Amino acid sequence: MGRGSNGFLSALSADDYELLRAHLRTVDLPHEAVLVETGETLRRAYFPHRGVISLVVKLAKGEHVQVGMIGRDSLLGTLSIMGDACALSTAIVLVAGVASVMDLDRLRAAADQSSTLRTLLARHGLAV
Repeated sequence: MGRGSNGFLSALSADDYELLRAHLRTVDLPHEAVLVETGETLRRAYFPHRGVISLVVKLAKGEHVQVGMIGRDSLLGTLSIMGDACALSTAIVLVAGVASVMDLDRLRAAADQSSTLRTLLARHGLAV
């Protein structure tokens, strides 16, 4: 799929992208697919190239509220790299698309090897 259509991957230096490239694979994001439920362990990072992932939380009275959206400029899994991989919201595909995906363990290992990648992930986590 390449990195050009995902803003986060495009922002990486050539060296940082090389740390990830071999571990990325392309997946379809079907409409309404649940990528992770609140409280589950997130195991993969998703870098959308097309489509939108909705982050929703369930309120005490049973209503669902959208608290964020992740599109082609972002990634799902930033905060899980930095610490606990327990999902704080449910991630549901709102608009079907395509994403690059990799295991969070591999992304963590790459971040451990590169301070610039770690910094970019941390900045991204603060913005999401």
